[in-house]
Amino acid sequence: NAAMLFTGFSNMAGTFGPLPLDLGGFGLAGCTAFVSLDLAVLALGDNSRAEVATMVPDLQALVGLEFYQQAAVFDPAANGPGFVVSDAAKGIVGG
Repeated sequence: NAAMLFTGFSNMAGTFGPLPLDLGGFGLAGCTAFVSLDLAVLALGDNSRAEVATMVPDLQALVGLEFYQQAAVFDPAANGPGFVVSDAAKGIVGG
């Protein structure tokens, strides 16, 4: 019912190097980072569902901008760090 939603503007390079990045070295066996970490938002919900709304300025220059999102879901029983990551999604402003 709680997750960190990461939004990035790259799916090729991130803070820790090239993407995708195997997170096994960080204690997250079987998890992979697919997006750069440009923005993080806490998402709270219930029944295993959370929604996040984001405002995008009405600017012609942003039309066609690609962004990528991936969530880190809190799961204390999963591993030492206590979370697992989702698959990733791609979005396009105005697309």
